Amino acid sequence: MSFEYPNNFYEAMDLFVHFNGKLKKLSDGHKRSVSRKVSHNTQMMVTFSDYDDTKIQCAYHGADVVTWNSDGTAELDHHGYRNATTKRRMNQCGFNVYQSKHEWYVTTQAGTFAWGDDSRIMIDEDGMVHWKSGQAHCVKSA
Repeated sequence: MSFEYPNNFYEAMDLFVHFNGKLKKLSDGHKRSVSRKVSHNTQMMVTFSDYDDTKIQCAYHGADVVTWNSDGTAELDHHGYRNATTKRRMNQCGFNVYQSKHEWYVTTQAGTFAWGDDSRIMIDEDGMVHWKSGQAHCVKSA
């Protein structure tokens, strides 16, 4: 059985509605999480509250490698494990992550960006890649 990974926040939310029925937000400010195993050592999880800060994560070995935010942004995090399966999970979730000469790169609609030394990158709604310390270096414009 092959699992079709979602490629964005809305596809991921549809996945949870399909498997769990209607997801209800809480009105008391607490967060609720729902998770589902999707493949070997991989789970999809949605965390939501009444403050519209819903997050959907794809976790590999318990570490969130892909996080979609309800504001249209996404986060990719290899947690220091730059291995083939982590990269595969990111690519299965609709991102284009590849390796060349031991360096990781991510390609978005805005161009190709060097991953750099940070384990986590943020991708805004325009496809620009950011590190915690600022904007990533674009090696090739779209």
